[in-house]
Amino acid sequence: NCDWSSDVCSSDLGCVARSRKASMVQSKLQQTLMAFVDSAVELVASTEGESILVLLDFVADWAELDRATRKAGLLVASHLPEVAESAMAFGMRTILLEMPEATIQDRLSQAILESVAAEWISPGATVVAVYSRFEVEKPDTVSVIHLNERLGKLTARDLRQLETKVP
Repeated sequence: NCDWSSDVCSSDLGCVARSRKASMVQSKLQQTLMAFVDSAVELVASTEGESILVLLDFVADWAELDRATRKAGLLVASHLPEVAESAMAFGMRTILLEMPEATIQDRLSQAILESVAAEWISPGATVVAVYSRFEVEKPDTVSVIHLNERLGKLTARDLRQLETKVP
């Protein structure tokens, strides 16, 4: 059914409603992400952290994320190529984690190791991580990770030579 005096056909309304709903879900995800990132920025300052690592399962508003983390230093990691490519296109320091079946813990570990190997963070750094531990695509956890306890004696060169991969 098309009303030729209108730009919208009734057959298009389902698509419009789905698009609007997807946009609202994306907006809610972004709001949740930014609430956790704001906390991460405060934690970086109070722990003298070096960087914020965001492990994402969705394409974020990179400009908003960049503005919020400018003083903290941001790393983006994802196992989804479309998320990593989008972040890279915006100019974010990005790690594509080619381990879709890995646990969150393994993904975090791999992202940190690759960040040290790329010399984006130092082996003895403190990193604040934001990620989805309980519900896919919904950031719900912030962790302060002290690398000095784990990697303090390794250099970026050591990690590159090992070609480290977390099982």
